[in-house]
Amino acid sequence: MALKDGAVLCPASQWTLIAGGVLNILVNLPKTGTLYIRRVEVGSGAPDVAPDPDASASDSSFHFMTMTALKPYAASFTEACDVYGYPEGDSALRIEMQGD
Repeated sequence: MALKDGAVLCPASQWTLIAGGVLNILVNLPKTGTLYIRRVEVGSGAPDVAPDPDASASDSSFHFMTMTALKPYAASFTEACDVYGYPEGDSALRIEMQGD
């Protein structure tokens, strides 16, 4: 699989595909902000609910990773997956990522 890297703009209030079909990913927020990250099966589409840290653990809106600026998110998966990002707040968020 080819290396995928570059910048991605995640619009406010929506899940944005930040890496498709990856086994390994490194995401960085170069500026202030918080990004919720969720991985899904390849080709299954974006999650259909917004992230909610206050939801019940049995609710699908509760299942995500949280990353903040200057604290990179890195993950390795046993199967290729699609990774989505959702900015916290009312503004778009620019991220930098690498994946393979």
